[in-house]
Amino acid sequence: MSRIPLSEVMTKFPVSVVTEAPLTEVQEIFEEYNIHHLPVLSEDKQIIGIISKSDMDQLTWGVSLFKNHKREEYNEALMHTRRAKDVMTPNVYTLDVDDSIEDAYSVFRAEHFRAIPVLENGELVGIVTPIDLVKPFIAD
Repeated sequence: MSRIPLSEVMTKFPVSVVTEAPLTEVQEIFEEYNIHHLPVLSEDKQIIGIISKSDMDQLTWGVSLFKNHKREEYNEALMHTRRAKDVMTPNVYTLDVDDSIEDAYSVFRAEHFRAIPVLENGELVGIVTPIDLVKPFIAD
């Protein structure tokens, strides 16, 4: 089997947010782009975390549990005041653009991640999921 680089299967230049993005913005991005993982970048564009749609779904479901006459107002205020940095998974594992799909598979298998940001010279240039790894083997 040839060594297929991640650059051939990854989603290139994924949408991302900065740490101070309000959760309302994060939710809008998930809905608008129909994505499941959102890299979180520092002000100097370094990857420092990731938020999954499942994380956001759990949070919004939990927020909706507040049962009082001002529930919607309270929930909306909470989503505006909390930031990406408050809910992201920090210290995210990354791979390099020249790493292979075999390298990514090993990480997915060992760590049970569902998405891995891909870097080139320390900058975010892609994101790869387990589904991406099978693309070269499936005929369109």
